[in-house]
Amino acid sequence: MYVIDSTSEEKNSQGSNSSVQKPRILIVDDEPDIGEFLADFFKRKDYSTLQVFNGEDALVQLNMYHPHVILLYIFMPDMGR
Repeated sequence: MYVIDSTSEEKNSQGSNSSVQKPRILIVDDEPDIGEFLADFFKRKDYSTLQVFNGEDALVQLNMYHPHVILLYIFMPDMGR
């Protein structure tokens, strides 16, 4: 399983961890460059992103990461039609 997680700990002005969570986006695409582009774009908009490269990993991360939004390339080669 190969996963790229952009989640980082946030700190408030006093230096303690912030209790506010960023909205989470799960990016599922078998093309790493496209996923990285999307992850970078949303990180700049203050979202937390998790990138996976196949459908099986997406299903695993769906239960672990609990994303608010899933960006999914629907023609994943390993998931069949």
